[in-house]
Amino acid sequence: MLLIPALFIEVLVQLPLIEVLDVAAFGVGKGGVKFIVHWLDVAVYPVLMQIVCLDALEVAHEMDKAFFRTKWEYVHGMSLEKFGGSAKVKHLQGALEPMRRILEEQPFLGGSTPNFADLAVAGHFAWARAVSPIQLLEQNDPIFKWRAQMFDKFRRVVEPTVGFQQSLKAAK
Repeated sequence: MLLIPALFIEVLVQLPLIEVLDVAAFGVGKGGVKFIVHWLDVAVYPVLMQIVCLDALEVAHEMDKAFFRTKWEYVHGMSLEKFGGSAKVKHLQGALEPMRRILEEQPFLGGSTPNFADLAVAGHFAWARAVSPIQLLEQNDPIFKWRAQMFDKFRRVVEPTVGFQQSLKAAK
């Protein structure tokens, strides 16, 4: 599930992926990397996917739409219209609570500067922005400020992506 953020990181630092994943360079050990990957895979990505799945289907290549719809509906046992949508944003807020608490104390997950955790989570937000206009965060949320800082810091990677600029605005 960390494929898109890993590719985001690869482009970000313009190194082969094997070099990018040298955890020592990211200021976290293997345990920290595993925690972030598992937290994203178990708590964040499933909810994020649920929120943006209809929009992701809308922007998918025409040849892929039937496959994705059939696969996702089979996996989830219901239509995508029942499964997904912006009503699930409140579930994302709960999944992001550990991150929110850290960002209330420091500017980045990595402390005073971004580390692997920041890049991995930012990759998920960049992906969501690329496929959906749904507002994910309130403006007073520490994660909103963090996301703005991450996207600003890595603007040359984030801005060229096809995306929905309004998704960077606060949730209403």
